[in-house]
Amino acid sequence: MFTYYENYYAGADISFSALVICQHSNEKEVFYYEDVNYIIKQQTLYTQHPDDFEEEKIEQLKIANDWNQKINLDKCIKKEITKDKPDIPHEKEIKNKIVNQFHLNNKSYSLFVDFLTNDSNNKNFIIYGFIRMDGNGIYFIGLVEINNNSIEKINFLVPSNVFDYKTEFIEFKKANNWWN
Repeated sequence: MFTYYENYYAGADISFSALVICQHSNEKEVFYYEDVNYIIKQQTLYTQHPDDFEEEKIEQLKIANDWNQKINLDKCIKKEITKDKPDIPHEKEIKNKIVNQFHLNNKSYSLFVDFLTNDSNNKNFIIYGFIRMDGNGIYFIGLVEINNNSIEKINFLVPSNVFDYKTEFIEFKKANNWWN
């Protein structure tokens, strides 16, 4: 179990920490339970001392991740450990589709997009980002489907709460046949 802290997410004026559980790791890969291996907490911008997580939420996280139980790698997904931040495939085309999806044409905006993860076939992937317009913002998650090395479609989720979207995200992935 470890804590990840982001004291300023570029362009979005938010700060958060995440408590994360990984089941196993070696020099090349990390293994974890998809969708239930973390909790997120909003933090004060630039704070030097992030707020602690509530004990009840920590206990729920431990239960969901079989804390103090024998590791069951069959329940895990695995991801390669890398120090490099992956580039977003087809980034320019994806940004154009985001502009169209959120009707940003002829509007003043800033757009931040990052790569989150790819599926087990390294074909489809998930992005996340933030759009700033006139002091307002839209957080989004996009599931990008690739067919014959070109974008077939992008499905978007705008979470109702950026610090507590786990259930929405799971349902979004199910509805879009995400398989990891």
